[in-house]
Amino acid sequence: MLQGYPALGDAGAMTVYDPILLAAVTTFTYRGSSRSIWVMGLSVGGDTPTLGNQIRFKCGNSTPDYRYVDIPTNRFDADNGLAVGEDLNFTDVGGIPVDELESFTLTAVGTGHFCATIWIEDGEPVTPIPKGNIVCLHMGGTNDCGTTWATTGFDLDGRKLENKHTYTPFRCDTVPEDKVVQGLVMKAGKNAMTLPQVGTFTYPNAPLQFTGYEYNAGQVIGYAIVQAATKFNAYIYCTETVTNPSDAPSNALPINSQPQVVSIPGASSLNAVLQVTGKSANILMTNNKSGSLRTR
Repeated sequence: MLQGYPALGDAGAMTVYDPILLAAVTTFTYRGSSRSIWVMGLSVGGDTPTLGNQIRFKCGNSTPDYRYVDIPTNRFDADNGLAVGEDLNFTDVGGIPVDELESFTLTAVGTGHFCATIWIEDGEPVTPIPKGNIVCLHMGGTNDCGTTWATTGFDLDGRKLENKHTYTPFRCDTVPEDKVVQGLVMKAGKNAMTLPQVGTFTYPNAPLQFTGYEYNAGQVIGYAIVQAATKFNAYIYCTETVTNPSDAPSNALPINSQPQVVSIPGASSLNAVLQVTGKSANILMTNNKSGSLRTR
């Protein structure tokens, strides 16, 4: 399944965090049954619109020094999210194959403050995004976040959800206020979902799922870390399905089985970029010009 490793820092080496432990790491965490990882792409952001600002990424213990990827940050001004709109914040790096516990280097080049997310496919079983009603949960926007990982500022949507329904996120739009949002992670049980620090990200499979009962009981928790005291708005789109069809609440809105999350041609949806199926973690990279390339 897809996992996002958030990162932050000024010019120079950036600090990368495990999305579940929220601890700084220099290798991809050893967990689950698969030992293979594919680095699918990166989301980036920065607060200084300077021509040479970029984030440089290299991974793999045996990778030669020249083999790195540079991603400019100017398109995603994390210090003024209102100017970003709904641009997809994802740079495809082609599914770089590495192993768990292999080292990586993430460096910011230029001036100012930077943020990034390394998106990996960890080879573990995936949960498809189910069909159902669309629900948009509005997170943040009320309190300032702090400069260390905390629930402060990650204000959950105050609406009560239907206890016996399941909610599956599939898209997130993040708008920072006036400082760099360096990391956003939402947890439900043992699973963690990394949010883009700025811009839009569409998830190819379910990053996590939670029931309305879990959400209403405070078992869905968000964590944030920012450059300096600031707010953010995150709009998390979910599909709503019946947890147990035989135990559906009689007063709830019927689930419409016709709508579904579809792949939008071009660069407007991550679904059009990658799909992962089953335990074998076949990665399908789609190229609009040359067709498709399947790697293992």
